[in-house]
Amino acid sequence: MYYQELLSIQSQLNDYLNTISDAWLDRQRVYFGEFLSFYEEMQTQAAFMKDWLTNWSSSYVHWLYLYGNRKTARLQLIDFQAAVLPNTSWYERYEKIVYLGGTLKVPKNKIILQKN
Repeated sequence: MYYQELLSIQSQLNDYLNTISDAWLDRQRVYFGEFLSFYEEMQTQAAFMKDWLTNWSSSYVHWLYLYGNRKTARLQLIDFQAAVLPNTSWYERYEKIVYLGGTLKVPKNKIILQKN
């Protein structure tokens, strides 16, 4: 799952940062600064996803399964009146949702998908 991938990358980055030396060129320091900015953004996104998954899964999502192509998600909700997705950019990586049961309501999208 995407959150587990982030945790794995963070762990690898921490190990790498602990082993590098201080003898860097100025250009390397600039690249490293850009890298740290990306790392901070990744940490923020991982924290958001952890909060979203733990809070939403227990309240609304019965189960969520990601297909092998990592572009399709399958989920089933407990509360069919609940908003399904938070307003976040990570969800854009999935091209479509294969939804099982009930009626799916997506925020900012008036299309309602009926039960198959």
